[in-house]
Amino acid sequence: RAAGAVAPGDDDGGVPADVGLHVLFRGLDDGGYVAWRVTVRALSLVGLDLGRGDAAEQELGAALRELANLRSLDLARNGLRHAPRRLPRALRTLGLAENRLRSASYLEHLAELEVLDVADNEIASTRAFHHLVLARSSLRQIVIRDLTRLEPAWRQKLRDLFPNAVIS
Repeated sequence: RAAGAVAPGDDDGGVPADVGLHVLFRGLDDGGYVAWRVTVRALSLVGLDLGRGDAAEQELGAALRELANLRSLDLARNGLRHAPRRLPRALRTLGLAENRLRSASYLEHLAELEVLDVADNEIASTRAFHHLVLARSSLRQIVIRDLTRLEPAWRQKLRDLFPNAVIS
């Protein structure tokens, strides 16, 4: 497709098909490409199939990192195999439900993260959360699918790992 081509079915205001995710977010938080300042605090990118491989997932993290004031992010139902590596440090709520995650890695730098939703992923053990324990995470709530079949005492183990968190 030629540079600047618009995806089929898009009207004149559509996003060109060759534009990367970082271009969509550029300037939203720093005023770099708009005449006024916009601060994004919550963003939902649900069901966009963003997990199209490592390069796409890295691009997603780089694009989101530019939103320095982002506090809440929902990336549910995107087929992600990993959490994006360079998420904004100010995140407090992160929704990663219904992806293909096997661990909670790449979230260690999120010191202010309070709520993590990883329900309906491929997480099979509480070991998936050890990265967050080592980083002294301040999680107050973890939403995860029932692991009883795979690890009978999983709920107690998570309580031991995160004594101040509600496990649901």
